[in-house]
Amino acid sequence: MQTLFVLDSLDNLIKAGRMGKLKGKIASFFNIKPVLGATEEGTITLVDKARGSKRAIRKLVDKIGEKGENLEEKVLGIAHCNALEKAEYIKEKAAEKYNFREIIIVETAGISTVYANEGGIVLAF
Repeated sequence: MQTLFVLDSLDNLIKAGRMGKLKGKIASFFNIKPVLGATEEGTITLVDKARGSKRAIRKLVDKIGEKGENLEEKVLGIAHCNALEKAEYIKEKAAEKYNFREIIIVETAGISTVYANEGGIVLAF
């Protein structure tokens, strides 16, 4: 399974020690939105970056094709934290570009809500 995500705010990742303070402050200052993913070991890694949320979302959708295999056999899960419009946009663009068996949208819950924060999007496929 692949996991990719874009966050509007990096504050909670910084506070939790999942991202360095200096990197987080620089990214926030320049409105750089990192496209993040998970390694096989479960750590967070930088996959790509963009200036602004719209570009980051487009890159997030593009990364699905780079990271995914046999997508026609998989379900794309889109979790959002109070960002239903973004989630629906991603669903529309992913359906145009890729042939997933199914695409579902859910709200974040539990600890993922804390990390995602307002506007965060997490993809799993």
